[in-house]
Amino acid sequence: MAVLGKILLGLLGAVVLAVVLAYSEGAVVVRVTAHQPAGENVNLFLPAAPLPLTLKLIPNTHFPQLPPEARAVLPALVEAAQHLETTPDFVLAEVERIGERVHIEKRGRKLIVEVESPDESVYVEIPLRTIAQVMSEVERAQSLLGEHRSHNCLWADSLLPCP
Repeated sequence: MAVLGKILLGLLGAVVLAVVLAYSEGAVVVRVTAHQPAGENVNLFLPAAPLPLTLKLIPNTHFPQLPPEARAVLPALVEAAQHLETTPDFVLAEVERIGERVHIEKRGRKLIVEVESPDESVYVEIPLRTIAQVMSEVERAQSLLGEHRSHNCLWADSLLPCP
């Protein structure tokens, strides 16, 4: 009986450690609230740490190649996201029309997007570090896509460089 208790305690400790590590980079929060009586509400609270890692699992052939104009600004987007983490809070954009509002702000170390419309309210919160890591991963994948397509590489589904 004591052995079973130790095993269960060890498993509980491993689960707690896994959760702490998963949420160590913060969380991505998505809330969608429908204003219609029959509407669905969605509330997601997801760990941010796995997001950049999941991009590494996407085969290059399934990763869309961005237009050259978009690829050109990726390094600036990565750098901007990294520097935003240390800047004071501010509103990036606010647009209001009759019955609709979009509000994007940097608050703490997060990017917050709030959208209000007659049909629904949407709230998205994502850590800036996660945005920088995701953009960096997109930049890396785009450079690999360019290499693979320019050399007609047979390793197109791999994240490994062409031989």
